[in-house]
Amino acid sequence: MIFVLDPSSSAELILGREHVPALFKRLEKADWVIAPRLYIAETTNLFWKYYKFKNLSKASCEKAIERALGLVEDFFNENDLYREAFNLACLSAHNTYDIFYLALAR
Repeated sequence: MIFVLDPSSSAELILGREHVPALFKRLEKADWVIAPRLYIAETTNLFWKYYKFKNLSKASCEKAIERALGLVEDFFNENDLYREAFNLACLSAHNTYDIFYLALAR
């Protein structure tokens, strides 16, 4: 099974949130964990928000980013995904950032 990981899910795992058991089971079963390269910027921004607004220490955020990036085996270039992501976003109520993950999963 291929698992497309997004920053929100990796944050759930790393921060030990409520969905950890279900996510961990899926990750455990995955033969391949992938994400668009956009995941790197979004993950970094997500933990910046935890630093700025949730009082998570800078060192903790840096470690969390490293852990989150380490969960992904392969990153895919947005150049290969943007056309489909744009078309899918036009058909939906979701922004293109989120749709890149759907395009990769398809």
